[in-house]
Amino acid sequence: MTTLTRILLAESDAPTRAGLRLAVVDAGFDVVAETSTHAAAVEAALSQRPDVALVAADLEGGGIETARQLVDLLPAVRVIVLSVDPGGEELLTAVLAGAAGYLAKNMSLDRLPQAIRGVAEGEVALPRRHAQHLLEELRRRYVLRVRVAAQTDAKLTDREWEVLQLLGDDASTGEMSERLHISQVTVRRHISSLLGKLGVGDRDSAAQLIRRSED
Repeated sequence: MTTLTRILLAESDAPTRAGLRLAVVDAGFDVVAETSTHAAAVEAALSQRPDVALVAADLEGGGIETARQLVDLLPAVRVIVLSVDPGGEELLTAVLAGAAGYLAKNMSLDRLPQAIRGVAEGEVALPRRHAQHLLEELRRRYVLRVRVAAQTDAKLTDREWEVLQLLGDDASTGEMSERLHISQVTVRRHISSLLGKLGVGDRDSAAQLIRRSED
């Protein structure tokens, strides 16, 4: 007996969610849960253990953070982020969060099942037009991380590293919160932690450290 791929739909807009459900059910997938918020998506994933989660980037409560938590809590789940306005920076954030796919919400629903099957089998589904940006940015970040680690011997988490990079770009707490799809309280907590690990006293010192590493 063939086991159907189990799908979690996490989309705040009810009509969009209905369209996604119709497309995946017609293609022979098993929709095990539908949710409209971050918290509900995480709860449903933990109880239903889907194979693939389709998560809207603009999900209420933060789609990228939902993707990150699903991958952290359930490493076997394959996450596809659906974006209303696909772009290189959001693609990078989604990939760093652990997403295996990043697709436009307005893509042809006839193509969606093929993308889901590929991701379920271990492939990735990423837009070609942003692939070069993704590779270049990942290379740049890797080099910077190596340089900062060599100078400080600090072991930053992936999230702390993202925050440090944004400090180097002079991003405000609010801007970091928006770009990383996390609360400002969480941003401040990460900043406090990374300052301690780097052995510097304030945000400006941390920003100067990463800027010097770019030279």
